[in-house]
Amino acid sequence: MEERRNPPQKCLDIARAIFQSWKMGRLVAVVTCLVLSCVGIKNASGAEYTVGDERGWTIDIEGWTQGKKFRPGDVLIFKYDPLLHNVVAVDLDSYDTCTLGEKYKMYDTGNDRVVLEKGNSFFFSSEDGDCDKKMKIEVHAWDFPPRM
Repeated sequence: MEERRNPPQKCLDIARAIFQSWKMGRLVAVVTCLVLSCVGIKNASGAEYTVGDERGWTIDIEGWTQGKKFRPGDVLIFKYDPLLHNVVAVDLDSYDTCTLGEKYKMYDTGNDRVVLEKGNSFFFSSEDGDCDKKMKIEVHAWDFPPRM
């Protein structure tokens, strides 16, 4: 014979079942995030490039980007002596004329990380004529087939 429960007990049982399902859903979500972060999904944050490679961010670096395929989310790392140089993200007009326009973002730590957005990005050093000495780069970040 079936055991009869009073209505409040049935409600409590249903509530417990819903809560257990909800807790299991959270557990699955947390485990999924951990697994994805551990399996090395490298392009979730993008590839990292040290601007100028071993030379770092320095004079006569304008051609450093040639042959590289940048994607949105890639990270540029600018390494330099902050007492001598800086990095300024500018628009095309400022880049072409080596002048600071109305909109720019300055970096000056000597170890700056910039995440690329889709499209064109322009950078130069605004210190002591650095830009005129080709301490500037133009970066094109576009969606390409995934990296292997």
